[in-house]
Amino acid sequence: MATLNPNAEVVFFETSADALQAVKNGQCATFLEDSNFQQYQAAQNDDLEVVGDSLISLEYNAIGVKKGDQDWLNYLNLFIFNTNVSGKNDEMYSKWFGEPMPFDLNPQY
Repeated sequence: MATLNPNAEVVFFETSADALQAVKNGQCATFLEDSNFQQYQAAQNDDLEVVGDSLISLEYNAIGVKKGDQDWLNYLNLFIFNTNVSGKNDEMYSKWFGEPMPFDLNPQY
């Protein structure tokens, strides 16, 4: 990061909430975090804005399931699939992040 601005001071925080608070109170000018967190915070705070492109084109999230719990895994897979194909995922994304989902879903089951 400092190669883009050699005069920038890099500061680390224990939590994303601490980094967000540092930006809001003027302690820092900006912070890096995953785009989902940033979009949500910008949607909730009129004084925040997400700028620039994502550092990676698509961020995958995951749910961990106890090894061998096939029933729970099947339920989650079906739930996620139905949420995606019904359009509910797009609806919830727009509600909570304040903008349309930035990529198309290709639900497969």
